[in-house]
Amino acid sequence: QTGDQVDDQVCVVKRAGNDKLILLVGLYNNITASYSRAAEIETPISQFNTFSFTTLDIIGQHQNALVITGLSDEKQTVMQVYLPTITRQNMTLEKIADFSTEGTLFIQESSRSDAYSLSQASGESFPIIENCPDPEAGSNSMDQLQITYKWNPLTRYYERTNIQKIPGKTINAQELSKILDGTVETFSKFLDGLWYKSSGNNTVMRYVFFDTENNEVVCFENESQEVYSINTSWMRRNGITMTTDNKSMSALSRNFAITL
Repeated sequence: QTGDQVDDQVCVVKRAGNDKLILLVGLYNNITASYSRAAEIETPISQFNTFSFTTLDIIGQHQNALVITGLSDEKQTVMQVYLPTITRQNMTLEKIADFSTEGTLFIQESSRSDAYSLSQASGESFPIIENCPDPEAGSNSMDQLQITYKWNPLTRYYERTNIQKIPGKTINAQELSKILDGTVETFSKFLDGLWYKSSGNNTVMRYVFFDTENNEVVCFENESQEVYSINTSWMRRNGITMTTDNKSMSALSRNFAITL
């Protein structure tokens, strides 16, 4: 709850006979010095190791939304966003985004003004970006679609505003099957080693080193190095997603969504 200086709780549970993850929101009651269950969300996600939850002021109105991501039984990447309204110990949840894709979904955050930081003004809403295989392309094509969804304050929902085709190379079907045979082991072996990206003027280099033998991902940029331990990995239609924890700071985690 904004402004009450008390930490509320969010728990994830599974019930007997139901493979879907359930999100429970508990609000702290200062009078009883205990938590009361204020809301419950049954998600489409069934695997704990793919589940991710965060709070974010996604629409820029100084109101944190609940953002849920994970993998469904159909191997689809899921993202749901709920906007809570709290009065006393009661909570209502308004679903403002609900997406499912064979590809990846992420929130494109950007910097906001000083006035927003000082709670003197609203900020711009963050768009949600979907990257997915182009259904009109051939089975051995790497063509992608990048779909942008933006917050519509009139409908109070995230709506599609733009679709961009991102052409990819056409890969020999036999070569593709060697990399995308559906197993984490094969794709991890393909990634093993050093990858790099340069900026347009080649002054900033970014490196990622995949060490499958030690189950690590190492990130380099300028003079800094970050080492992450791989927790879980799962395959998508044309790529892999990894969840990792920083080896020096266990509270710092990073997700890698890699598309071929």
